Amino acid sequence: MATLNVRQQGLFRTLTWLGLLGVAALALAAIVMTADATAEEQLWLLLALLSTGAAGIGVARGLQLLLPRLSLRTQLALATVTGFLVLMANLAVASALMFISTHDLQMLFLLSAYALLITLGPARLLSGGLSGRIEAIEAGARRLASGELGARVNIEGSDELAALAREFNRMADALDVADQQRQAVEASRRDLFAAISHDLRTPLASIRVRVEALLDGVVTDEATRTRYLEGACTEVEHLSALIDDLFELTTLDSGELQLRLEMLPVQDVIAEAVDIFRPQVEKAGIHLAFHPGDGATTVLADPNRLSRVIYNLLQNAIRHTPNDGTILLQTARVEQGVEIAVRDTGEGIAAEDLPHVFERFYRGDKSRSREHGGSGLGLAIARAIVEAHGGDISVRSQQGEGTTFTFVLPAARA
Repeated sequence: MATLNVRQQGLFRTLTWLGLLGVAALALAAIVMTADATAEEQLWLLLALLSTGAAGIGVARGLQLLLPRLSLRTQLALATVTGFLVLMANLAVASALMFISTHDLQMLFLLSAYALLITLGPARLLSGGLSGRIEAIEAGARRLASGELGARVNIEGSDELAALAREFNRMADALDVADQQRQAVEASRRDLFAAISHDLRTPLASIRVRVEALLDGVVTDEATRTRYLEGACTEVEHLSALIDDLFELTTLDSGELQLRLEMLPVQDVIAEAVDIFRPQVEKAGIHLAFHPGDGATTVLADPNRLSRVIYNLLQNAIRHTPNDGTILLQTARVEQGVEIAVRDTGEGIAAEDLPHVFERFYRGDKSRSREHGGSGLGLAIARAIVEAHGGDISVRSQQGEGTTFTFVLPAARA
């Protein structure tokens, strides 16, 4: 069945009401027939009911087409007057049929007119209250549309308008939160681009200076040339590592990371990492130790990604641990799974920096971190990998005493 347009729906409703009115009139006429009434009186009554009812519906239909152009107060007043006129027409017919005297009919109309005036007063008060509440919602919507996301509507009550105001406020709250999130994302994007530009510009500038010195013939002896080329290669390695980190972080953020899960004893992965980093820490005069805990520490994880997490945490610890310091790795079985901790006796992290250490490109001490070659992405990558495995990572630190990074992976089920 095709969907009816607004005009067709209005006509359909009108015809429906006319049909219901006819049925009601016939029923009333049938009741009257049981009383002592002549056939002529019954006919006049039936015609009066049908004609006044049809007239009332016709007037109401005309007002319905006119209402969108009128205020709410005018609409309620017109509805009241229309009902009153229909009532008067029916009273006039009834009085004629019942042969009420002219004096009685005048008194009846006078009392009815007074009742109309008394009704218009409360109707006007009611319409004024409704109109004011609707205008409040309209003003709030206008403020919200103009960009004032803090616009709210304060309407008390439990009726439909109060419910509409509450829904409006909830919508405004959602828009406000979405705008704050958008601003945060935009600020994060600007900071990310600034950090990437800075981290790319520094090694590129260093490479350019060395290459230009070699091309201009400023460096003549072989030892200096070799040192310049080695420095340029080191900066290229930094650039390559940064680009690799950016690509990996983008893959993790997009959810496109494909984990190759295996049953892994965590002790074996940590022991391998300790062996790889031992020459570096011994050269730096740092003590590196691994204390495996009791109990099974087998997890379902991607071996390369898990190694990357441990490497990143170890590299971070090495950068911030002084000579003769200590880095300790530990494992333990906990209720949530397997816990891996990396503790160092470095300078620690300031309390104001702790909530931000896992943010990309964040450096609490920017100059020191750059001196040691940190890109500011290692911890962000570590967190993303741990969370991709369904785990959690956290940090505790005390300035002057050291830092502990702890992450938990779900234990493998037998």
